[in-house]
Amino acid sequence: MAKYSEEVRKVRSVSKKEIPKILKKKPMKILHIIEFVKIKYPELCDDSIKCECGGFAPNRVEWKHQIRWAIADLKYFKKITYSNETELYELI
Repeated sequence: MAKYSEEVRKVRSVSKKEIPKILKKKPMKILHIIEFVKIKYPELCDDSIKCECGGFAPNRVEWKHQIRWAIADLKYFKKITYSNETELYELI
């Protein structure tokens, strides 16, 4: 992760704080979570920085990847859960 600027890394940190707050209101799909972060923090969502991990979607922008990592962190620490049936994330 050192190859990315502090601003890019901030997306993950901010998202880990914001996602539980928005999921208090209602469960959401990942695209809605990503859209929420983009609306609330447009200065952190730089589409010109592409993901360099070479993984699933090589043309994905890095800020979206950082939000997905924040979601993975929250799932790992059992703050949120995901339903395969409804495709929704929600608080535990």
